[in-house]
Amino acid sequence: MPEAARKISETPSITQRIDTLDWKAAAQSLSERGYAVTAPILSPAECAALVALYGDESNFRSQVVMERYRFGIGDYKYFANPLPEIVAELRTSAYPHLAKVANHWAETLDENTPRYPRDHAAFLKLCHKAGQTKPTPLMLHYEAGGYNCLHQDLYGEVSFPLQMVFLLGQQGRDWEGGEFILVEQQPRAQSRPQVVLADCGQAILFTTRYRPVKGSRGYYRVNLRHGSAGCTAARATPWGSSSTTQNNVGKRLTDLRRRLSESALSIPLAGTSLLHRAFSRLLSLLCSAAQSVKDGRRPAHAV
Repeated sequence: MPEAARKISETPSITQRIDTLDWKAAAQSLSERGYAVTAPILSPAECAALVALYGDESNFRSQVVMERYRFGIGDYKYFANPLPEIVAELRTSAYPHLAKVANHWAETLDENTPRYPRDHAAFLKLCHKAGQTKPTPLMLHYEAGGYNCLHQDLYGEVSFPLQMVFLLGQQGRDWEGGEFILVEQQPRAQSRPQVVLADCGQAILFTTRYRPVKGSRGYYRVNLRHGSAGCTAARATPWGSSSTTQNNVGKRLTDLRRRLSESALSIPLAGTSLLHRAFSRLLSLLCSAAQSVKDGRRPAHAV
């Protein structure tokens, strides 16, 4: 067998990589902090392939400019069906592990709601039954100075309590700033901010809305909101060196010259009602920043 073919055959699939993560440690971190950072999942080549999708409008069904709705500064695009294979595999393989955590939280909080099915396809059927049928994996883009306001992704009748963000570039190498931020709103106390750092190809798991915390009278909910700090600078990254609910996204990029940019992709697991913009998602992907194509540089993206 040729060396290149042998290496490809030996590369674990996305599902295999997801299944071999330390999910026990992730569940503990989610319960204690509201987030967890995984080992690297996506390779540099896979991150670059996802970045390359951003320039092809046929991959997307709609766009949203964040400034129009005071969401922040930047834009994002929702993928169209059929989803890119890697995006689809990421959310279907991660869902069963996250559903186990979600159901444990529901039991801990004694929630009188149906438990989440273990299979992602079964969960999508619940979304579709509620009229949430549009795909919502999305890619975000930020220029220098771009940011995402603190928020919770809670749109549509059916939602999922956990999300996942993948970095497709490397902070400190590809861009500065743009940190992922979580703010915990503790009862009768000052809010507690957390800056979550990760490397290229790693995932950040975090709660969509709240986590259970044990008090003197049992467990109670502690709310969290998430966002991203401003992207302050970017560096060159060569092309080739190095994605629950569903709805809209961003603006068309028409001129990359003289721009610093950062991008991110989100992969929701559910569908959103036609009456709502769907921002709830299980998988979000933050990306990197880079300078213009004019200077032989590429914009960074995230799946």
